[in-house]
Amino acid sequence: MCGGDTFFHNLYSHGIDITGHIDSPYYYKRSSSRIEYKYEYQGEEYLRGNAIPTSKLMELNFNEGDEVVIRLDPENPKKAVIKDIYF
Repeated sequence: MCGGDTFFHNLYSHGIDITGHIDSPYYYKRSSSRIEYKYEYQGEEYLRGNAIPTSKLMELNFNEGDEVVIRLDPENPKKAVIKDIYF
């Protein structure tokens, strides 16, 4: 497995789900965008982002403030993704 595959495999197998909120969806280019989200885990607040194909971002229709499920690595909670995008 390459690095990205290992990351997602570990999150899928050992990650935990928590609730987060969309901070802002950014539409950059025709094919690639970014979505930022915030969440709290064990009293610490995080602001993270994931690259996402623009078509997927439009399909999911995220808006600022929307509640989302975040899958994170409990041993390194900075490593997280929006579950609906990747799983």
